[in-house]
Amino acid sequence: MWKHSLAVAAASRIIALKDHPALAEEAFSAGLIHDAGKLILSPDVNEKKDVFLMLRESGGVSFLSAEGEILGFYHA
Repeated sequence: MWKHSLAVAAASRIIALKDHPALAEEAFSAGLIHDAGKLILSPDVNEKKDVFLMLRESGGVSFLSAEGEILGFYHA
């Protein structure tokens, strides 16, 4: 998760530098914490891990779709 967050943060900064340079650091910060909700929901997801795996494997459902279906809300 850390590597993914850093990659998104770096990409966000690069994109911001091209279009809105004054927002580059804010974009980096937003990219860094964009999945923080996953950390908060981790105990709930782990508790229902079997249901998540079954839904993802049987229907090719994305994590986000499974999250909404099982928990009733999304990490965002």
